[in-house]
Amino acid sequence: MSWLRRERALEEPRVETTASARLEARVRRLGLAPWAAALFEALEPLALVGAQVGYLLEPIFGGEALREWSSVLEDPEQRADLSARLHQD
Repeated sequence: MSWLRRERALEEPRVETTASARLEARVRRLGLAPWAAALFEALEPLALVGAQVGYLLEPIFGGEALREWSSVLEDPEQRADLSARLHQD
């Protein structure tokens, strides 16, 4: 019976819930994935500074997107995940 459940789980579309997956989907919808991948890779050394700037600007500009970008820039695993997702093409 567990094999049948596993098979159904593989057939169902997965809903990505990580911040890096949501940002990657947003960037792809805008058609900016190649540009974002290059920019993201070039500015990798400044990721932590960018995260702190994002956290500082969040109260001014608000929005969940700025918080997501900041959290992805701050976490090395999420940065690597986003970079890998953007380079998949």
